[in-house]
Amino acid sequence: MLLFTPGPTPVPQNVRNAMSDETMHHRTPEFEAIFEKTRKHLFNLLKSDEVVMIASSGTGAMEAAVINLCKNRLLSVNSGKFGERFGKIAQAHGLKNIEIKNEWNTPVCVEAIVNAVKRKCRH
Repeated sequence: MLLFTPGPTPVPQNVRNAMSDETMHHRTPEFEAIFEKTRKHLFNLLKSDEVVMIASSGTGAMEAAVINLCKNRLLSVNSGKFGERFGKIAQAHGLKNIEIKNEWNTPVCVEAIVNAVKRKCRH
């Protein structure tokens, strides 16, 4: 499974220009056609049996991931706003949040994740 999470990324000028156009409503036939075409391209690109696309905000996608992929706890890496948000979403849904907290913009080391998983697997 691949989970694409948000992060700082350069946005090309043509994309910024397109974002200034009128927003297409997500329940129109035009949007549904684009959604279907994009989904077909993702099947080919990802070579996957299933592709799930979510027409929501980034937070909506994060919430969908947490509540559908976590049974009773989440191991979150909090190195910035999105990691912090993952933990808050878990707690809002009654999940235990096992947090590895770093200064913002500080990458997590693999050993910290391995150690956290090992500690929780013993209990």
